[in-house]
This record gives sequence, C-alpha cells and structure tokens, in this order.
Amino acid sequence: MMNTITLTEKDIYTGPLVLVDADHPVDASYETKLVSVESDYADIFLNQKAATVLANIF
Repeated sequence: MMNTITLTEKDIYTGPLVLVDADHPVDASYETKLVSVESDYADIFLNQKAATVLANIF
C-alpha cells in the first residue's frame, strides 16, 4: 500500500535526506556534522550517523 504525503516549503530542510547541488545549496540553518564518504570521493559528504551506518554495511 502506498501513502501520499504533502510537504510544505518549511519542510525542505527537515529530515535525514537533503538535496544539495548548484540549484539547492545547504541552508545556513541546517546544522549537522558532515563527513566525507570516502577519500576517493572527497567532495561527497554524508551526515556522520548515515556515514557510520553505510560503513558498517560494507
């Protein structure tokens, strides 16, 4: 069963997943510790907790 959710403008910077690119820069109010995913991909960052979980998977 699929559920539909509706997000408002204020919901953009909430939750564990945030799109960041040239058109969507990180908002100054977004506070989290970001770490590099891997030295080969030094320009890709994840939330520290997400990076830890990903490292444990691999």
